[in-house]
Amino acid sequence: MTRHTIRALAAAGLAAAALVTVPGTALAQYRPAAVTAEADVDGDGAQEHVTLEQLAPGTQLLRVHLPSGYVEDRILGDEGLPLIVPFVVDVNGDGRDELVIATSLGANTNTLQLWSFDDDRLHAVTTEDGATWQLFEGGGVSAMGMYGCVPGTPARQLRDVQATLDEAASTDGTTRYDGTAVTYTVTDGMAHRAVVEPLEDVTRDDPRVQVDPATCATVA
Repeated sequence: MTRHTIRALAAAGLAAAALVTVPGTALAQYRPAAVTAEADVDGDGAQEHVTLEQLAPGTQLLRVHLPSGYVEDRILGDEGLPLIVPFVVDVNGDGRDELVIATSLGANTNTLQLWSFDDDRLHAVTTEDGATWQLFEGGGVSAMGMYGCVPGTPARQLRDVQATLDEAASTDGTTRYDGTAVTYTVTDGMAHRAVVEPLEDVTRDDPRVQVDPATCATVA
């Protein structure tokens, strides 16, 4: 887990899920009740205890334990989604950690949500139209989905790359993609589009699509 990607965490979660379904062993009786992480969601310099608990197929409970008590909310996802340790990030460099939560693990693409603590409540970060902000990672050969953070002015920003295969431009044997790279500024629990960069005929080694989730990890 050197790159700290949600894919690595997802793989670990899927491996655990496979283990607990092996019949005829003691592991067949085991079901993890919760996974945990530590994050400074309120920016007070102290780490808060974070738990993610399976309530029912497709429903997980995210809870953050604060000095004044706990805050929680339910997260809906795929019914077969295993418990995956939340990835702790700080996508705007303000010293208040956010949590990347997986809601779907596809054959090639994972769907993620960003959760934050603002105005004394825990909630999913939204876009400017009020919809839950979703990030996509993976894509296989037919698409590219990835995100990472870049230094901003004055704060860190998140860069989201989404592109699909351009078959017509790939006939020479070099796989090329079309899409967009969107840079977001996250403030007060909302993702604001700062820069939208069209991508046309880009290859996977194009500098514009070189993003890494590890760059969103908590600022030391």
